[in-house]
Amino acid sequence: LEIYSIKSNGNVYNYGNFVFRNNRLTNFANGGIYLQGLQNLEITKTDVLSGFSTDSRGLQGVYLKDVTGNILIQKNHIYLVDGKKGGKQGLYLDGMKGTAMQRGSIMNNMISCNSTAAAGSVTPYGIYMKDCEYINVLYNSVRVYSGTNTSSRAFIAEISNNGNSRELQLMN
Repeated sequence: LEIYSIKSNGNVYNYGNFVFRNNRLTNFANGGIYLQGLQNLEITKTDVLSGFSTDSRGLQGVYLKDVTGNILIQKNHIYLVDGKKGGKQGLYLDGMKGTAMQRGSIMNNMISCNSTAAAGSVTPYGIYMKDCEYINVLYNSVRVYSGTNTSSRAFIAEISNNGNSRELQLMN
């Protein structure tokens, strides 16, 4: 059973021009925002707070997959803490693609993921980027605490076997 505050499993690039501003998402079971296959996305001044998990499953704040075009993720607060052993994962970006002329921006976000320890294969992280292109990651504040787990990360950039990550600008 998966329970999200907002979830869209659109076919790649079927939906466009989504704007989320000044929202507050709380008490979700798995994740705050899960969006896939969008063109032109803005998430601004949105609070994604806690939720509840079990010891075997972590919490995800924002999961974005195959988002293209004009991308702006800014001034959000992602705060995940519940005292359980499931890892907390703040902002997951998979296959996000801006363009050379219109780069996507992930900026001025506050992300805090707090758990007692990671459970199984759930690794705690703040920002995870996989196969992203033409994205600026600017001036974000990230805190990850997972007790004695040493695999937690504030930031991860990954390239899959068939993927491509290029033109990423990281600045703080």
